[in-house]
Amino acid sequence: MEYLQLHAHVQFVKGSELGALYDLQRGRVRAAPLVLEQILQAYATLPLTEVLIQCFGGNKSVFDRYTQFLIGGDWAFITAHPQRFPSASLDWDSAYRLHSAIVAHDFLRPYDIRRALEEISDIGCRHLELQLYHYPTTGKTADDAWAAVGEALRAGEFRRCTLVISPTTDDSPLAIETIAGFLQDWPRMGTVVMLGQHDDRSLEQYGQQYHLRRALTIGEYARKTWELHPDTNFVGPNYFREAKVANPYFNRRLAIDPAGNFKNDLLYGGNDIFGKVGERPIREVIADPNFQRRWQAGPDAIAQTKSNPLRYCIRYDRPIEADPSNPAAWSFASA
Repeated sequence: MEYLQLHAHVQFVKGSELGALYDLQRGRVRAAPLVLEQILQAYATLPLTEVLIQCFGGNKSVFDRYTQFLIGGDWAFITAHPQRFPSASLDWDSAYRLHSAIVAHDFLRPYDIRRALEEISDIGCRHLELQLYHYPTTGKTADDAWAAVGEALRAGEFRRCTLVISPTTDDSPLAIETIAGFLQDWPRMGTVVMLGQHDDRSLEQYGQQYHLRRALTIGEYARKTWELHPDTNFVGPNYFREAKVANPYFNRRLAIDPAGNFKNDLLYGGNDIFGKVGERPIREVIADPNFQRRWQAGPDAIAQTKSNPLRYCIRYDRPIEADPSNPAAWSFASA
């Protein structure tokens, strides 16, 4: 007897009006009728001869259409030994208590950035985004300010770092050569975003990737990125597994605003504050159930996506707000 079986990396997701097939290995997703869910369940347990009768009433023409769609699209295969091909695990887990930290530091109203970076590093954060505001670029004051941040970075361990720099004045864009000079001894600073530039361009220089952008603020930069790529999908095993249990954007994310306050995110984390650098340990902050609420606000909890079959691959870098009558229910909000 022959059976039709989905590849281990293919998943069917049900929506309210349509379903979707996800190919997590090839990065493909395709809409499909809801009835396909029942047909796939039959394929998984019954030989093809019985599926023909039970699901299609013996109508071989319709049966062949569904079978060829799955086989021809390389979503599935036929085997006489389905027990040899177990389903892939959909469990999500991470060895990292923090995936990303966004640290904004203002030279004109500084907090103890060394302490903040040390605590984030000790937790094992994978990606650091460092945003610097009003940092001087000439003279001994500039040398000392940038050297202090570099020293704090060298004292920690980060897998990957991104630097975002705003201009000191609206009419004087910073030069790559100037910034590169300050970053010579900074570890793992692979990407530099420079705002307030005359044009938009990207280039690799001094072993780092530089993105020059005309946007004056992070918020404007994010908005323009959304406008250019509004329908970006992330079809892959890690994103899929995480989206089934958490919000792929907020999950394991911590932000520190220019005043040293802890937040879920600087752009989309709302107005909630969970303490301040030097007043509350970061380990305690990220274990706080109230802080983790946005982490757990996954696609199945958001009103606009819970019925969307593409909910496990769409973008979630946008603001969300909890339902006052049901804290476990969320919806997208205006920025």
